[in-house]
This record gives sequence, structure tokens and C-alpha cells, in this order.
Amino acid sequence: MGNDDVLLVAGDYPHALMQHMNTLVKEKGRSILWDGSFVQLFEDTFQDFTDERFILETAYGLGIPKRFQEADKQAVWSKRVCITQSLFLLVQCMKEYEAVMLVESFMFLLGWDFEVSVQRKWEVREEDKANFHQPHERKAMGQADLERMAREEVERKKVEEGGRRKVQNAEGAVPVSDGKQPGSGGSQTGMDENDRDGSGQTVKAVSERKRKRRASDRTSGGGGKSADEPRPPAMGSTDGNPLQEMMEREVMFAAQMNLSMRREVKRAKKGNADSQQALGSFYSEEGTKHLDYKEAVYWYKLSADQGNYKSQLELGRIFDSGKIQEEGSKAMGIYWYRKLAQEGFPTAQCILGAKYLWGDGVEENKREAVHWFRKAAAQGHEEAQGYLSGLLNTE
Repeated sequence: MGNDDVLLVAGDYPHALMQHMNTLVKEKGRSILWDGSFVQLFEDTFQDFTDERFILETAYGLGIPKRFQEADKQAVWSKRVCITQSLFLLVQCMKEYEAVMLVESFMFLLGWDFEVSVQRKWEVREEDKANFHQPHERKAMGQADLERMAREEVERKKVEEGGRRKVQNAEGAVPVSDGKQPGSGGSQTGMDENDRDGSGQTVKAVSERKRKRRASDRTSGGGGKSADEPRPPAMGSTDGNPLQEMMEREVMFAAQMNLSMRREVKRAKKGNADSQQALGSFYSEEGTKHLDYKEAVYWYKLSADQGNYKSQLELGRIFDSGKIQEEGSKAMGIYWYRKLAQEGFPTAQCILGAKYLWGDGVEENKREAVHWFRKAAAQGHEEAQGYLSGLLNTE
């Protein structure tokens, strides 16, 4: 295994995210990390650092802090499992170096004073790599160099954000449809044009082979699917031109979108899967005035059909939980879980196992439940391991 296949993860690289999280913890205490308001507190305190805010928002949405909180009470080997599993989840939703920064921040704040060598089991573009977490580069750099680079990173981001604000003030509000000028404010996404400048950049686990296969299936009308691949239940009408519909679709709750989200709208209408996923997230954000699950499903579906795994999982959750009250919605939820499970995602495998265990949306089948729990458990999924242990001990 070469150096390029390994990340050396340790909580001793004082980047901007770690420094800012540490500032809040010193002021409020470590318990603030487990409070659901931590992301909002970070945003209110460090308004210029939208990239870091996006990293935190995504991590809390995936339940990463809870994983670290639980692992902190356990042995070192459990902490190492937590680090590896967290990285695997995060790199599917953000750039590799962002995922590493998040994990190392929690390691530092919890006092986990050890290093973990993590093998890359995901695809990553060269510019998205956590380059200063390669073993050979880390050894060549001293702590003083790392601290100097962290200070320079903070200053660079301040300059970038200042310049970005000047451009936005000069341009004014950006229309999103029909020449209307939506207002600003509302939910912050923490994304900007440089972060999401192409399709599929945050979905690291999608291989080139799978992308080519999906493209081939779309060209041939889906004729290349195998008999084992899950097929979606029929729901709603399939009439009309989807591309034309997307371009002409009215942007709902546009007045509640900030400038960053309005940029996502433009990219989503051009077919960017990550921006479509961001729109789905905007419309499915509970506790907001722009909550609309049908609109969320529309954008998630466009993104999911391009292979965005996060959109696929969110579709599974929305349909499975009954947020969309339509005939066949439960079956649609199972469809997306099964699709992800067959792609090898342990969380989806565990969910599917639980569905078979309790007969929720599928016919109860303990043998099938054990099958999926075993697959998830083999990847270190702790909940699946617990299920599996309970089932095998009762046989």
C-alpha cells in the first residue's frame, strides 16, 4: 500500500475549523458540542467562515458528533473505529480535506492523543485530497510550520470572504426565475461557487465504471439493468419533457433563499447533482417556512438519478417515514434503501435488515435480516453488529 493510499489522522493540525471550535468550547464548555444549537452558534460567531459552517452542518446532519460522544467513553480501538467510520461517511458528502478537518477537530477537543492510519477506500480528486495528512508530508513538517500555515489559512479566508462580499454588494440580488428579485436571508448552506463547481464532486465513492454504466443505461432507456437491481415502484405521471420541466419550474420560497442558495438554483437547473441535492435539503429542512417535502423529493430525485448517494438516502427516509402520503410511498422508501444497500452502504444495509426483522414495508424474514446485518457489521457498523449479535444468540 503506497503513501497516497493512506491518511494519517491526528488532532494536532491547528487549522481554522479546529481553532474556532476550540474557541467556542473554551467559552461555553465541551457540552456545547452535543447541543443542537452549536452550528448556529458557530455561524453567529464566525460569520465569514461559511465553508467551515457547511462542514459542521453536514457533520451534525450525519450524526458524527454523537458518534464521537459515544466513542469517548470507550476503549481506544472503538475510538479508532469511530474515526474510520466517520471519515467514510463524510467523504461521501464533502471534500476529503474537509472531512479530515472535521474529524481531527473532534479528536483534539476530546483529547484523543493518538494517530490513526486510514486507508483510502474512496475515490478522490487530487485537489480535494488532504495533502498535509499524508504520512511522508506530516513527518517532514514541524509543529511550528503547521501553526504558521493554520494562521495563514485564517487570514486567507478572511481576505476571500471580504472580496466576495464586495462583489455581491456591487452585483446586488441575483434573479432566479422570470426576472424576479428574491430577498436574502433564510437558511444558510455554507456553499459557494468554488466549492460546488461541477457535477458529482462531493460524491467521492462513485467509481468511473458506475458512472459510465449509468450513462449507458440512460442512453439505452435503462435496458442494461440486471434482474437483481431494485426497480422503483410506479408513482405519479412520467409524461412531458423532464429537462424542459426543470428549466421552467417555478422556484418556490425564493424570497427566503440567500445568495448562496440562489446560486445553487442556477446550477441545479443546469443539471448539477450536488446543487439539486442542496435544493432538496433546503426544502426538507424541518422547522422552517420553506418546508415542502414534495418539492424536496423533486430535486432529490433528479440528483439521486445521477448517483448522488446522499439524495438517495434522503429519498428513502422521506418516503419511508410517510412524509409523502401517496400510494406506494413505503415501497419507494424500501427501493432507495435497497439500492444503497446493494451499492455497499452499511447504514442502508442496517436499515434494510431492520425492515426485514420487523416486517416494516417488506415481508418479515429473519434470514434476510441477518444477511443485511452481516454485510453492514462486516464494515464496522455498530448498530448492525448489535442486531446481529441479538439474532444469532436467540437461534
